[in-house]
Amino acid sequence: MIILVLNCGSSSLKYQLLDMKNDDVYDLLAKGLVERIGLEVGCLKHQAAGKEKLVREMPIQDHTVGIQAVLDALLTRNTDALARLTTSRLWDTAWCMAERSFSAVPL
Repeated sequence: MIILVLNCGSSSLKYQLLDMKNDDVYDLLAKGLVERIGLEVGCLKHQAAGKEKLVREMPIQDHTVGIQAVLDALLTRNTDALARLTTSRLWDTAWCMAERSFSAVPL
């Protein structure tokens, strides 16, 4: 099972894409960081397993734009595990996870 783990802070987003073999065994397919969310220029750092690190400066107005940048990087870098998934399915999964994260935090 492919799992996208998101850790959203106030101005950053960390992520890992894992291929879970079982409860204790997994392969790290990709990981990265979106920094400076909400500032004039943000930064995406993406590392897919066995590929060159991608660093991209771009405007990242909010977490929605940050999550889309992560999904774009995961699909653009053609991680083998993502070849069979659609952007729509990934976006739905990421957004569902983000909503659960936000709803679990007391305001």
